[in-house]
Amino acid sequence: MFEVCTTIHTDGYDQYAKNNFKSFVDFWPNNITLHAFMEGPYDPIISHKIKYYDFFKEEPELKNFLERNQNRVWKPKEKLKSDKTNWKKFCFKSFAMYRASQIIKSDYLIWLDADIITTDKFQIDEMNRYIDPSKFCSYLNRDKHLKNNLGMRHLLSSETGFIIFNLKH
Repeated sequence: MFEVCTTIHTDGYDQYAKNNFKSFVDFWPNNITLHAFMEGPYDPIISHKIKYYDFFKEEPELKNFLERNQNRVWKPKEKLKSDKTNWKKFCFKSFAMYRASQIIKSDYLIWLDADIITTDKFQIDEMNRYIDPSKFCSYLNRDKHLKNNLGMRHLLSSETGFIIFNLKH
């Protein structure tokens, strides 16, 4: 009923993703697979719970997209955190979500950022409280606003490290 996907660049694997994978193996149910789209060489954690993909072989359009946009620079109207302008970093996430949705044969696809560590047994029955079957996706909402130096309120961006997609929608 559920499958999980993520993407990792080479440096990120050693910095944080390896811990994500270990915690996935330790705490997620045995019938859920993590589909990991890897951007480079890595020393895999061997488990029936993790399936690795060479991202550029699995999704050749990603490489085309990167090459086509390599000289693109986005200049925001106001100063933003650097992550918000990093299209290259976040395009991997979009391509991984799309490709995983094409590969897996599950009702739900969970996106899990590679820097998230599971610290306790993951109770899949609890997922039902986060899912509305009439909606395409569920996410962790941030309900707060911040004021900038002009007193204008800005909605904090949504937490996109954990998203559930209803693939039967």
